Amino acid sequence: MLRRFCPAIPAIIVLVLFAPLGASVGASSARAETFNPSYLDAEEVLQECVIFIKRILNDPENEAMRETLRQAKAIMIFPSILRLGFIFGIKGGRGVMVVRRDSGTISYPAFFDIGAVSLGAQAGVETSSVVFAIMSERGVISLLKERVKLGADLSIAVGPLGTGTSAATTARLADIYSYSDSDGIFLGLSLEGAYINSEVDLNQAFYGKGASAALVLGSRRYKNSAAEDLMKLLSTL
Repeated sequence: MLRRFCPAIPAIIVLVLFAPLGASVGASSARAETFNPSYLDAEEVLQECVIFIKRILNDPENEAMRETLRQAKAIMIFPSILRLGFIFGIKGGRGVMVVRRDSGTISYPAFFDIGAVSLGAQAGVETSSVVFAIMSERGVISLLKERVKLGADLSIAVGPLGTGTSAATTARLADIYSYSDSDGIFLGLSLEGAYINSEVDLNQAFYGKGASAALVLGSRRYKNSAAEDLMKLLSTL
């Protein structure tokens, strides 16, 4: 009788010993993104964007800028652009872009980077936050290309500033209006000559394999609840 049941014993042991391990593997794979450096970078960029947008919303002096952003077809946010200078000047940072859909809702954000090199007498280190109001369809489509040079592929100008001024009350000067926040003061800043690229690693780490900036912004296929705080804030501009 005992021999009859002996062949089943190893199978039972395997199930008992390894069933918890299988559950653990599934759980760890669900949490794998937490330990992905690119995923963590993406989350950090989003958190910095939320802080930056809250500063815009909390300052009544920024009403003209908020009005311009409300009219924009897309918004691009670079919460921390580092500028280093000695003989060469280097600017660079990571950020996100969202588009305003026909329904008025905000898309999930796609990740981008910006960078520029300049030559001339310059020295020092400075960090700025920059927000772009993309005012034209041409601007949105161009930014979804592999690489865009501001001032060449797309026109860029200082955004309307001051009480009572907005994109609606000033002549349309460019595809993109730019605003820069340095030390809590919003100023116009033109970043002509800077290159903007989609961040392939961050997009795929955050949304999954195959995610591109164009797909994240142009379809409803890719979602991640970690981006929704920023989306909600932008919808209140």
